[in-house]
Amino acid sequence: NSGGMLFIATQKKLALDKPLRDDIYTVGVVVKVRQIIKTAGGHSLKVSVEAIKRAKIVSYIDDNTYFKVAVEELPYIPCDETYAEAGMRSAKQTFAKFALVNRAISKEMVATMSEMTDANTFMDNVLTVLPIPEDKKQALLEVSDTKERLEKFVTLLMNEIELSNAQKKIEDIVKKNIDKSQK
Repeated sequence: NSGGMLFIATQKKLALDKPLRDDIYTVGVVVKVRQIIKTAGGHSLKVSVEAIKRAKIVSYIDDNTYFKVAVEELPYIPCDETYAEAGMRSAKQTFAKFALVNRAISKEMVATMSEMTDANTFMDNVLTVLPIPEDKKQALLEVSDTKERLEKFVTLLMNEIELSNAQKKIEDIVKKNIDKSQK
């Protein structure tokens, strides 16, 4: 019995229906299952989780229906307390700004994440909900140094905010052009 705890790791190529061991990243997160909801058709589940700790697959335990693994915790390298606090403030503020330009993140999600006090726990949990490419999330997950992670996390979100703003400008221009051509 895992007590509602799971290890989740990302598939390298999401298009594969039946991934092999080599198709799964070895670094992932041990999570606590918060909620399980059946989707409208009842054919799939939506699982809400809370990241507990980063871990790495150390061995596979064969199973025919899914991968069962043994993992070991991958602790983060802590940074200076003042830097961690400043970085955490910056990370939370940037995440809140990201949520304003990307409607996939709810106000409730921002509020929940903002209550977290540990920088790495905050980043691990935010990564589970960010609508950005998986390889970018994975690259950040694999960084062990907290200072470096905070800097990369804030940079990643700032870049994504710029991309979202540029995308919105393009969509506005296209919409104006369509409106003009229809008049």
